[in-house]
Amino acid sequence: MSYSIFEKDEHFSVEDHYTAGNSSNESNTRPSDIFLKKKLVGLKPSILQLNREKRKATLKFSGDNKDILQSTLSSSKNINLSGGLFVSREYENKYVKFGARMRCDLVNRMKDVTLAWHESVSSTSDKNVELSSVENHKIDPKADGPGNSSNENSSSPFDIFLKKKVMRLKPSFLELNREKKKAAKGFSGIVIRPGMVLLKNYLSINNQVMIVNKCRQLGLGEGGFYQPGFQDGGLLHLKMMCLGKNWDCQTRRYGEIRPIDGSVPPRIPVEFSQLVEKAIKESKSLVATNSNETKGGDEIPLLLPDICVVNFYTSTGKLGLHQDKGESKKSLRKGLPIVSFSIGDSAEFLYGDQKDVDKADTLILESGDVLIFGERSRNVFHGVRSIRKDTAPKALLQETNLQPGRLNLTFRQY
Repeated sequence: MSYSIFEKDEHFSVEDHYTAGNSSNESNTRPSDIFLKKKLVGLKPSILQLNREKRKATLKFSGDNKDILQSTLSSSKNINLSGGLFVSREYENKYVKFGARMRCDLVNRMKDVTLAWHESVSSTSDKNVELSSVENHKIDPKADGPGNSSNENSSSPFDIFLKKKVMRLKPSFLELNREKKKAAKGFSGIVIRPGMVLLKNYLSINNQVMIVNKCRQLGLGEGGFYQPGFQDGGLLHLKMMCLGKNWDCQTRRYGEIRPIDGSVPPRIPVEFSQLVEKAIKESKSLVATNSNETKGGDEIPLLLPDICVVNFYTSTGKLGLHQDKGESKKSLRKGLPIVSFSIGDSAEFLYGDQKDVDKADTLILESGDVLIFGERSRNVFHGVRSIRKDTAPKALLQETNLQPGRLNLTFRQY
């Protein structure tokens, strides 16, 4: 065992411990040297001796010995022990025990530090959880209905694609056959009510893929997807991008620029306008046939869209009942229709003549469906109650990296 002793202590004095190593005729005024004056060549200790000393140095204490050592340690706070000096055999046991006690104390202190660190991490984690809970509940109660409230950051463009390419499982033969049969049947038209027509499965998978890719490209550029909100701080449960003209949720009016960042809305792609034109023609034909059968009905007016509001609903997205009355008085007076494309997960679509969810009717809008409402249905209240998870066509997800949710495009003429 090796120790270095630097200061006096009432229990461990340098003179008390080392006078036995001094010669009787040496002057007491000279400092004692604990080294031998001559280098002695000794035999190397045996393995047995080394093991015995190691066991002694690492022994644990309990009972009376523990109390004695604890009192010794508390009264020897000023002693600094380190390597470099050899202690005579006479005091070896005493210092071995003292060193072992210091080792035990060091271990205990390390445990205390470790426990303190764990408590710090735990308390920090608890604080994070508490803060997260507070942030998640920072929802403005003044927000209008279920179409608001979200604390997501609106400063950066929203990407409708997943951040990382997901290795999706290949759809089963049963799923593929079901989708192929559905595509082979083509679309079917239904007159929901005067002025409202539903074209089921109207958009092919290829058209859906094209629309998703173009929306993603536009959505990441100037005037792309963002988090819309109201003056009272309420935020919608969706992401929005406007094409042609910008719809301002705060003023409820259209404009040439987006006030929050001064961006100019992108133009409506020609491919989109062509699909709208074809859908209007199909709906007019369907309404004409239905009118002959029912001896009367509303005709769907032609539409030259110059505005498209693109909304992306995540799996938890929704939109409260509302009317689309921001277009010009002339457009509203003519009953020019709104044409809605649905892509991705299915949605529970609400509509009715009153702003009352309990009295509203429900439609399930699936990927590829086109809904048209004009004439007497132009000012109908409508909204989205919920998004049905994992209902998007497997073929669409195979061709794109679309996030779970629903992409909705609503075309109108100002």
